[in-house]
Amino acid sequence: MADFLAVADGTHYHRRADAADRDEVIAMRAAIGPIGRADAVCPGTIDTPMVSEMLAKEPDAMKEIMRAQPIGRLGRPEEIASAVLWLCSPSASFVIGHALAVDGGFTAH
Repeated sequence: MADFLAVADGTHYHRRADAADRDEVIAMRAAIGPIGRADAVCPGTIDTPMVSEMLAKEPDAMKEIMRAQPIGRLGRPEEIASAVLWLCSPSASFVIGHALAVDGGFTAH
């Protein structure tokens, strides 16, 4: 599940989607017009308590997930937070309408 939130000219635009993808980012960008930016962060499998608990019950699933991870590990929550902070920063002011994959190379694999 993904959420899209954009703030432009003091107005909040929110859209919920089943999957974060470029088409959704483009739709959000069109909704807010020239007064704001819309980007998305598309995380891979992140090592959260929920994921750890789920995978502890299914050791074979963990082996499969790790085989599919080019980087050889799960992501960390702070890595996703860093991507979000960067997109919100002035350093990313020219990044518009982008779905940023933060997935350890999974989508490029």
